[in-house]
Amino acid sequence: MKTGNRRVASIAKAVAVFLVGVLVATAPVAAQKKKKNPNEERYKAIAMGTGHTGAAAGHAGFIEFTITRFTTPEERAKILEVMATNDGNKITSYLEDLPAVGRINLQGRRGEDLRYAYEFMDGDKRTIVVASDRPVASLNLVHSPGIEYLIAVGILNFDEKGNGTGQLMPAIELEIKDGRLDVIASAADPLKLTKITREK
Repeated sequence: MKTGNRRVASIAKAVAVFLVGVLVATAPVAAQKKKKNPNEERYKAIAMGTGHTGAAAGHAGFIEFTITRFTTPEERAKILEVMATNDGNKITSYLEDLPAVGRINLQGRRGEDLRYAYEFMDGDKRTIVVASDRPVASLNLVHSPGIEYLIAVGILNFDEKGNGTGQLMPAIELEIKDGRLDVIASAADPLKLTKITREK
């Protein structure tokens, strides 16, 4: 499904930040007891549907992100290299084989592992980008034979005081064209993230 409508165009603009993205990992679990990862970051936010397509449209609920490590430049470069092939089967297979590096859980929906996360600073402002290898909030998605693969991408923005807002694209297809990463298809409207807070 190739579309140039304003909704996909706006998502594409937001996801351009994916090129400087963020990788997250789950905390290790001991045989008897879960151990706290001192580097783990956990965030909670309110997610609100912004349209009429997808399971979360018109609804609000809590969403949680767990981040235990950030991607290395080498890992990021390899991911972008695979993305640049624009081969849906190859991209899907590669992302599925990456070790789980975190978790995203949307209230009332099945959670998904995160495979990628990256952060960057702009002065005192911080942006975190996370991605899974499959869609989230995936009930009632609008599928099309033209969509080769679907992933979820979340963007968390924090101001100088640590106040967080952002958005989650629960089911999109990406393409690298002329060196830029763009959204070329979306099977669900984005979710608006508000009141993002870091849990202690």
